[in-house]
Parts: sequence; C-alpha cells; structure tokens
Amino acid sequence: MTKGPAFIKSFGGSWVFKPITVSSTKVKFRYSIKTKKWAIPILSEYVASVYFKRIVKARLAGFKKFCEQGS
Repeated sequence: MTKGPAFIKSFGGSWVFKPITVSSTKVKFRYSIKTKKWAIPILSEYVASVYFKRIVKARLAGFKKFCEQGS
C-alpha cells in the first residue's frame, strides 16, 4: 500500500506460504499498523481496526476464491 487513509502513520505486512501437501498450503498473514495520534488515541486505534478488518476480509475472500479456481 502506497497511499491509505489519513489516520494511518505506517503500515506493513507479510504473507508466508508453507506447503503442507502437494495440493495444500498454509498461509500466514501478518500486518502491522500504526495510527496517527488524534485527540483520543484509543479512537484512532478503533477506527483503524474496523477499517482494516473490512479490507482484509475482502482481500482474503478474493484470494481464497482465486486459489480454489486453480489458476
């Protein structure tokens, strides 16, 4: 991600793929998000978690669909 919501200070992520069998793979997703501190820091953390939960769920659903199609 090169641009994001104004409340994000920094964002990083990694995907680690580990083959389990010939036809299955374990995937570990890890994300790190730091928010800009607003007047109420706990609010910025909450907004970030809600925002990224929605985004990540959609991306994972798309990734799962792609993998299940076999292409």
